[in-house]
Amino acid sequence: MAIKDVRCNVSIERDIGYEDGRSIRIIVTDETSGVRVCEIGFTPEEFGLAVTGRYVPGGPTLRLFDNHRLVGAKREVKEERVYGRAPWGAGDEDIAKMLAPFEVEGWTGVVDDLRNGHRAGMDHDRWYHSVRFVRYVDGDGVPILGSEKESG
Repeated sequence: MAIKDVRCNVSIERDIGYEDGRSIRIIVTDETSGVRVCEIGFTPEEFGLAVTGRYVPGGPTLRLFDNHRLVGAKREVKEERVYGRAPWGAGDEDIAKMLAPFEVEGWTGVVDDLRNGHRAGMDHDRWYHSVRFVRYVDGDGVPILGSEKESG
């Protein structure tokens, strides 16, 4: 595998909801595509040792996300009016039917937009939802197909 240097964003988050007791996370995100590349989980004690330059014996956990194809790719977003009304409690099959005409050339709809009443509106007498669609393209602008399942 070739090594490539890419710009990234790094954040440190604290959350008490992690079951493994590692409530501090260092998260690395690719700057270009916005995909999460990895995260390292620490307990407060392990984090304290790490930031003071001390050895942290086998404690932190490293989670690598399987989206390496998207690192360095460009994330594109567009918004379309999807006409019709998503039935209350619509299942995945109903949602898929509404989005299908727009999900071409690598574009994938944000399903939650069809379930969010704040994104609904009326155009004269027709209901619509303002739905965001996302895709990833390589340096030549060619869509990376299948990328919607890898965005992490």
